[in-house]
Amino acid sequence: MTIDHITTEDSTALNPEQQQELKSSPGQFEWSMFWCRPWIRLHGSWASVLDTSLIEDSIAEAMHYDEILETLKIDFAPEPEIVNPLSLSLATIAPDIESRVFSFVSAILTDGHVAGDLNEDERIWCFRFAAGLNLHQYGDTHRDTVISILQDETQHPVAVLSALLIRSWAVNDPAFWTRYRVRFDKDIRLPESNLLISPAKLNYVMKTALFMAEQNQPVAKQIPELTDEQKLQMKQDTEKAQAALVS
Repeated sequence: MTIDHITTEDSTALNPEQQQELKSSPGQFEWSMFWCRPWIRLHGSWASVLDTSLIEDSIAEAMHYDEILETLKIDFAPEPEIVNPLSLSLATIAPDIESRVFSFVSAILTDGHVAGDLNEDERIWCFRFAAGLNLHQYGDTHRDTVISILQDETQHPVAVLSALLIRSWAVNDPAFWTRYRVRFDKDIRLPESNLLISPAKLNYVMKTALFMAEQNQPVAKQIPELTDEQKLQMKQDTEKAQAALVS
């Protein structure tokens, strides 16, 4: 089984009407590229199992399309219409912004403790945002999942937390997840179960992380200063988290 896919090289084969329709739909071309050729953002680790020459040449890619999908463990699925703007945003986000999204996601899930490349103001913002979400309502199972990720020194916690949240968010769209999955290390190990966070909150976290990652205005100017009580609470939470990691 093969699938028609759009590449930079063969887009000229479309008739003028098709080309115009493609260009007139915001994000449609980028979405098609993500869905049909997700390996354009392939993590380098996949080169150990995939002959990358197959994706560097459009003819070879077309001839070995099924083989590429199978090697990368990508579900075959016809390209769907763009019905969720958040899916489009994730699929087409620039690598530098994506890295910041992952940092925001990680910081939110860890109450600001593991904040990737965020600055101190952004880390504090995530602490306050997480407090408002009250993720602790999901109990010990949620807490133990996060702590187990932080205690695994063989993996990058920001990547694992981000991948787990996106997989949980896309639980009803496995074809999307398997396409996005190739942006992460091939050997990344995720918990078997998804996060217990409700779909509404997962969506809220993703939208917020995307929004914050794209902001040019310093976070410090967007929120008021922490009160002394909040600073003390954050210090106590940090000490508890560090103690949990040591134990």
